[in-house]
Amino acid sequence: MNSVQRRGWLIPHEERLDIAGWFSARALSVDRCQVSAQEGLGMLAERGLLAKGVPQALGGDGGTLAEMAEVIATVAGSCLTSAFVLWCHRMFVEYVVTSGNPYLIEQVLPELLRLQRFGATGLANAMKHAAFLEELRVSARRFAKGYVLSGKLPWVSNLVDRRFVVAVAARTLAGAGEGFGERIMLFAVPGDAQGVLSGPRFPLFGLEGTASASLVLDEVALDTRWVISHDGGAFLAKVRPVFLVLQSALAWGLAESALESAAAKAMGPRLVLKAEVARLARALDRLVGELRTLAQETSRWERPEMYRALKVRKELAELAVQAAWLELETAGGAGYLSDSDTARRLREAAFFPVQSPSLAQLRLELAQYEKDQAIEAGAHLSGGGDAL
Repeated sequence: MNSVQRRGWLIPHEERLDIAGWFSARALSVDRCQVSAQEGLGMLAERGLLAKGVPQALGGDGGTLAEMAEVIATVAGSCLTSAFVLWCHRMFVEYVVTSGNPYLIEQVLPELLRLQRFGATGLANAMKHAAFLEELRVSARRFAKGYVLSGKLPWVSNLVDRRFVVAVAARTLAGAGEGFGERIMLFAVPGDAQGVLSGPRFPLFGLEGTASASLVLDEVALDTRWVISHDGGAFLAKVRPVFLVLQSALAWGLAESALESAAAKAMGPRLVLKAEVARLARALDRLVGELRTLAQETSRWERPEMYRALKVRKELAELAVQAAWLELETAGGAGYLSDSDTARRLREAAFFPVQSPSLAQLRLELAQYEKDQAIEAGAHLSGGGDAL
């Protein structure tokens, strides 16, 4: 399919092949939890790839968000488990960079880039809350030096030993001079803080190596150095474009590998599937092109760009599932063996419908946007009629 030339990659071809080969060689062992998926973060850290898109003044390489998306897509094409822990870690880096908090930037960010801590994003609950789908599960109350957090997050990944630090959204009462009622705050919660308890790792259908479990916060006392944002709603809106672009790269990478495998296997009696492979490849080209465009302008996103990003995120997830099934068709019985790359990708792709935001949530958000647009268009036409 010659996708390298066609999609205009920013990461050099030889570097991508090297990264893909490294993760491919370990994919089966990672899938079986025989080796740690987080070891892949070490390999990427040594190459400076965890810092893609982080400003040079903060210890990054000054590269672009599109480059970071390419790194994630490259890893996802070889091992989605490794790509997912990379996405979790890199998103926490993004939260710290965006926080403006001197302690987090000067002390915690270098630890993240050197992998002295593993970043975890526990904001699925907060994203659902922002979409009016779920109540916040964590609360925070003031005390002399900061805040005490209590609650439970049902699903957090990258919970390695107690070396992780997780982003948590909590509801809290506004203090003096801050107005009245509740507000949302975001915190960086270190895994070695007293009262942080992770449950047993989930026995997942795929991606079991992501170190995913529930997380209980039992009266966790944090001073103000660990505050990511006092205005959680505004912060989530600010980082969500990056969240969606980098998350979409997971499906992009898996879909590309599945289609390349399907194209190579669509021969003989399975040559009839060649046209379907080509159709999905064209769809992937279009979606990746849209994602690249969106990645260039995240700081200027308005509602139309957010709609496009949600739509691309949804369609890439759907395409990845279709591509994995098509690969199985072209592979035949050999692809049904549990230790085959085809079978692994099929299980990995099954994650996309439930990954937060789930396909159901994405459909709800897109439908609400379209409904709002129709109402606004109707009001505009009505107003125009009155003016005439």
